[in-house]
Amino acid sequence: MFESLEKLKPHVLEIFDGESGEDICVRFRELEKLIIDASSKVFWEFGLQIEGNVDGFLPPPQDGSVPKIVRYAVNYLKYLSTENYRKTMAKVLRTEQTWKTELMLSS
Repeated sequence: MFESLEKLKPHVLEIFDGESGEDICVRFRELEKLIIDASSKVFWEFGLQIEGNVDGFLPPPQDGSVPKIVRYAVNYLKYLSTENYRKTMAKVLRTEQTWKTELMLSS
């Protein structure tokens, strides 16, 4: 979704340039923020879930297998590290970090 928005962004800003398209541009920016925020939360939440497993929050599987959340997280991270998604996820995380820094500096 993020890649699709990135491709559309110059066209949306060009087509809806000016006062009459301001609302659409604001909504586009809000959508961009929501997607970045949701993507980042999912990414960071894996660490918290796995840490919860390690700290004894959830008991290990009785059969000695790897917990489902760990398998899911590893598969997700492997998927994100493929050539198709590595650059996009890096850009999402950098953008989120930049926004957080800007927010802290403006406070």
